[in-house]
Amino acid sequence: MRTVKNVVDRIETFHELKGRRHRGAATPRVHAHARPLRDRAIIYLLFGTGLRRAELVGLDLDQLEPAVPERLRQAKKARLVGVRGKGRTSRTVFLGRDAQMPDPDRKLGTLRPHDARHTFAYGLSQASGHNRAELERRLGHANDRYLRLYTNPPDDIAADYVEGL
Repeated sequence: MRTVKNVVDRIETFHELKGRRHRGAATPRVHAHARPLRDRAIIYLLFGTGLRRAELVGLDLDQLEPAVPERLRQAKKARLVGVRGKGRTSRTVFLGRDAQMPDPDRKLGTLRPHDARHTFAYGLSQASGHNRAELERRLGHANDRYLRLYTNPPDDIAADYVEGL
């Protein structure tokens, strides 16, 4: 997760036009199709909320509370309301500080968007004291059948459990 955030924090430089024609420019120009701030926001939102890819695509700015950028930066509790999940479910998703406004000074293999959901679920499980009702509500599942899949610790953490015995 740290590596992905490091890459995303430098994404603007990846989209800059390079070559002799562009070296002397006063301000770096980016490719016409580049949207580095949007890409960065998507990654931080995936890691900070546990949204599914389809849920993220279906979001609208009207669902964000507070919607005003200045208030969002200062808010202790920001959320997305009416997030449509699997099975026509609807839930409220709270935004962590990281998803609201990432720290620009943070120094942070192959990943899929759904891996961010597993990372979020594991962190939420730890923070909530493995509260099954909270996990079901925040992950958008009607039962806890899938919670074991989402809350399994990564191999390095599981190895620490065994070494601590």
